[in-house]
Amino acid sequence: MIKLGILGGTFDPFHLGHLLILRESMKALSLDRAVVEPNFIPYYREQPVLSGDERLEICRLSVAGMPGVSVSDREVRRGVYTPTYSLLREIRAAEPDTAPVFIIGMDSFLYLHKWQNGPGIPEAGNLAVLKRPGYILKPETLPPELRAIYEKYRAPDNRVTAHSGQIFFLDTPETDISATRIRNLLRRGDLAEAGKYLAPAALPRIGEILKQRLTRSDSGE
Repeated sequence: MIKLGILGGTFDPFHLGHLLILRESMKALSLDRAVVEPNFIPYYREQPVLSGDERLEICRLSVAGMPGVSVSDREVRRGVYTPTYSLLREIRAAEPDTAPVFIIGMDSFLYLHKWQNGPGIPEAGNLAVLKRPGYILKPETLPPELRAIYEKYRAPDNRVTAHSGQIFFLDTPETDISATRIRNLLRRGDLAEAGKYLAPAALPRIGEILKQRLTRSDSGE
């Protein structure tokens, strides 16, 4: 059984906090591989600073050299958002011997019961929940629907022993890097400050993208 970590998100841009999440999750759960899954952004949501292709490229540059980590382009190429439940079922169908572990933060877990087919997600795959600043898990205060999910699927330890049906709560370092702050810095062209939160391997390419946009803006395009 191959233990596969899945980190989904907008990744606008992929930053050091995402790298920390990958490293800590792979270590805590003894994952064999991990894949970064950039989302497609629907037209009615705030459009990202980086295009789909640019987000893919920055993700690939950022994780280059990390053993067992790859970047998937399936959702960006499709041009349609794929719900987590559907993604996990797709991976299970394509790779029957794989135990997928979808990685989320505590802030996301506390709303899992409101996700599209949220209660069915643990049946489609596994979940790894990481600590997030300002979000504390108090089982006794969870909404009934979420508490039922928590009590049914909470794993007793960090051993991935099944293809689905386990929720892991990892005692990993918290990360509080603000993607919104990074985007605002990039919009202003402040690569020096934004670079403090980005993978060094990705900085030159992000600099090129910003320069190209400034050039187009100056030319009136």
